[in-house]
Parts: sequence; C-alpha cells; structure tokens
Amino acid sequence: MKKIILSAVAVLFVSVVAQAQFKVGVNGGIPIGQVNDNYSFILSGDLGYFFELSEEFAAGPIANYLHAFGDEVGGMEINDLQLIPVGGGFRWSPVDALAVGVDLAYAFSVSEDTDLDDGDFYYAPKLVYNFSDNMGVVAAYRSVVDLDEKGSRDFVSLGLEFTID
Repeated sequence: MKKIILSAVAVLFVSVVAQAQFKVGVNGGIPIGQVNDNYSFILSGDLGYFFELSEEFAAGPIANYLHAFGDEVGGMEINDLQLIPVGGGFRWSPVDALAVGVDLAYAFSVSEDTDLDDGDFYYAPKLVYNFSDNMGVVAAYRSVVDLDEKGSRDFVSLGLEFTID
C-alpha cells in the first residue's frame, strides 16, 4: 500500500511540474502619482514559476527586482529605490494570446537611506499580449505601499516576458 501511495504522489508531482512554466521579464517604466518628481524612471526584472490550475488559470511563486532611479528635487538628490518583491503571481488567460494577472508580494528594500528600510506591500496588475508561445509584451501598474505611512510609490511599465517550458 505504501508503494502505491508513493507512486501516486510521484505521478502527481511529475504531472504538475510538467505543466509548469518558468517566466522571465524585463521592464522599463516611469513614476506616476506622488513620486512623479522623486524618480526619473524604473527598470525591473521579473521571475515566475507558474503552475496551470486549469486551461485558463495559472499561479505560482514570483520574485522581482525593481530599481527606481532617484532624481534631484529642490537641489536635494533623492536616493535610488531598490526593492526585491517576493510573493505569488496569478494569471487568467481567456484566450491564448491574452493574459490578465497580478503579482502580490512583500517587497524587501535593499536601498540605503530610504523610508522603506523594512520593506512593504507590493502589487502589480498586469496585461500580457503573447506574440508566440515563448514571448509576450507586458504592461503593468506597479505599486509599493508603505503600510506605516499609508502612502505609496506607483509606476507604470512596459516590457517583454519570455516563457520557458
């Protein structure tokens, strides 16, 4: 009986892993809202490992690196903002070429001398148009919410996403 259960678990694990997709993204963007004057632009990189939950839904762990380049405001230099969000991503694909999703994460700050030293909540709603099975364009709204001060740093970005099966 023990061998049957272990065999069933192994088959289930292999079938779930076989349906997973590794995603890598590179993005550029601009700040909006309250931080519009503080940062000039952002660069970010996304990593995700998505498991198919059904034909239309996928979810999995994500990690990101976001670098917002500080600007000069009133003669004072604003420090760069560097974050590493780690959490989960969700995607809904009503058709093969289009996906809508969101990344939800805790953003660890690796910046020096910013008010986000401890990190904060990160979310990024995304719209993905896939040119092929392996490449797509991603438009995203990225927000880092400072839970202590009830403020946020918001950005819009555009980039490429590569899928590795």
